[in-house]
Amino acid sequence: MLSVENWPLARLRPGRNPRRHGVAQLDKIAASIRRFGFIRPILAMPDGEIVAGEACWRAAGRLGLADVPVVLATTLSAADRDAYCVADNRLALDATWDEDQLAG
Repeated sequence: MLSVENWPLARLRPGRNPRRHGVAQLDKIAASIRRFGFIRPILAMPDGEIVAGEACWRAAGRLGLADVPVVLATTLSAADRDAYCVADNRLALDATWDEDQLAG
């Protein structure tokens, strides 16, 4: 069973994420966190390496947050960690929008 823990920002560190986030995007993520709160936890290895959620971690730092919610990826091998990081970033790019729902 997964559990969410609050970790200090300093306990986390970027992983091997090939995706880059510019200042404007980090500002948008920070605005989202300010408005909605930190709803989706960061996925991290037990040693603090971020698997998914690096941009949110960076945005939290910009907001001056002391800690963030974290779920530990205790079952991932190093290869699976790297593959999941790419999949987490890539899969959403393949989605399309339902224009009717957006209009409604």
